[in-house]
Amino acid sequence: MPAEWIFEDEGYSGASLLRPGLERVRDLAAGGQIEAVLVLSPDRLSRKYAYQVLLTEELARHGVAAVFLRAPRSETPEDQLLLQFQA
Repeated sequence: MPAEWIFEDEGYSGASLLRPGLERVRDLAAGGQIEAVLVLSPDRLSRKYAYQVLLTEELARHGVAAVFLRAPRSETPEDQLLLQFQA
């Protein structure tokens, strides 16, 4: 994977939406330049569940899938609860 495809926010809190790497991903999504964002686990996208929902909905509006590598894969209520706990 090319280094320019990896977005990290070293030294920034996941409790904030103002992070350089996250801003670049959001800009790419808004510009229609990406189809999916691979995220290790939900807490890597954001430490706050409300922000996770906001970000995944924003990405979806731009046609970008948020794929959590270490999270439930289905949309059952139980899996959504687990996703919230992971946040």
